[in-house]
Amino acid sequence: MKTKSYLLFAILLSTLLLVQCKKENPYLLSKNQIGNLHKDTAYKTIDSLFINDSVVHAKAADYGKLNSSSSVSIFRDGKELMKISPSSDSIPKIGHVQILDNRFATDKGIGLASTFKDVQKHYTVNNIINSLNNLVVFIAESDLYFTIDKKELPENLRYNMGKIEAIQIPNDAKIKYLMIGWGE
Repeated sequence: MKTKSYLLFAILLSTLLLVQCKKENPYLLSKNQIGNLHKDTAYKTIDSLFINDSVVHAKAADYGKLNSSSSVSIFRDGKELMKISPSSDSIPKIGHVQILDNRFATDKGIGLASTFKDVQKHYTVNNIINSLNNLVVFIAESDLYFTIDKKELPENLRYNMGKIEAIQIPNDAKIKYLMIGWGE
């Protein structure tokens, strides 16, 4: 009888430990999730999702209410984590998220402290858009995209408005912005 009790106790203890170890990482970036924020999250629920953080509305008139034209910044411990904008759906969901905190990273360790070499090592670059001051780098495996300041490029490419290929971007080019686009 004691053996069964010990076995049952061991099973319960290991189950409890397993549940504790599986605790969600609040800084994990994945295809459909940023910590506890999901791709299908209704935009109007942001205040309740980040109840322990500071939610700052872009317009003072929007304080305490989320509408389809307002964006919010999320702060934790005085540090800005992200900026969230709504989709243009009739019932807005999360549209775009700009990651502003270095603690956020993908399961492959890619975050704001990463370089272009790190991105290429773990992801397939599927498109590069050249703008006046930045390059926007899209990857095939995710809705993540990265902005690289053109100051990171060789002098002869900084003022080039034509097509820039991945091979022309230095390996040590730093990520300026990390964005996730889930909607329009």
